[in-house]
Amino acid sequence: MKIKFTCSKCFVNGIATNDFVQIGNDDLYFYTCSKGHENVYFLKNEKFELLMESAIYAILDGYYREAVSAMTSSLERLQEFALKIFFRKNGLHDKPFEAAWKEVSRQSERQLGAFIFLYTIEYKSLPDSLTSKEREFRNDIIHKGKFPNYEETINYGQRVLDITFNILNTLRKSDEQIIRNLAEDKKEEMLRKFDDLKEPPFTHLSPTSINLHHDISSFEKTNLLEYIELLRNKDYS
Repeated sequence: MKIKFTCSKCFVNGIATNDFVQIGNDDLYFYTCSKGHENVYFLKNEKFELLMESAIYAILDGYYREAVSAMTSSLERLQEFALKIFFRKNGLHDKPFEAAWKEVSRQSERQLGAFIFLYTIEYKSLPDSLTSKEREFRNDIIHKGKFPNYEETINYGQRVLDITFNILNTLRKSDEQIIRNLAEDKKEEMLRKFDDLKEPPFTHLSPTSINLHHDISSFEKTNLLEYIELLRNKDYS
């Protein structure tokens, strides 16, 4: 999947130069625009947002099995994100979280169990999660090689989006400041890895189906079919 960036130097000169850059694992992007200007951008989006977006583009291209896999990864990274918030809320920052995460990082069921228990302790109710039938569907695809059809993929994707918004709505209502702090800390951590930068990077927030870092007043659940049609008309025309 590629992300669209607007060249900061062209923009200053009143020129709209858009370039598509392949997504990577680092949040800093170094690229040269089509006019020859060098750019450095910090991508603010959370990984679960980008994974869901990758899944949606896979649907557009007809790769339904890959879409289900990316959607599942998105949900797992959302759970990791929520656990970071719970740790922060209880005064436990990076090192305690990293030590605990190391114990469960290779087993998704352990991650889910940790998330369910901590969420329930925090909010006094169970989080929204996949049903046993939905988990069976996911496992048949990821572990048994099943190829889902379009309708099955859309239904699963909408369910993952619904769960995502239900969880994030709860997190944002109670811990919006912690979410903002995590984003700032992520930026500072990335900058420490590139302390030889000649100038600070511009921050870029790519539009997605989730848009976590948009204003909470405009945070609304996405209809997957409508969003796919929007992308089809915009990017595939």
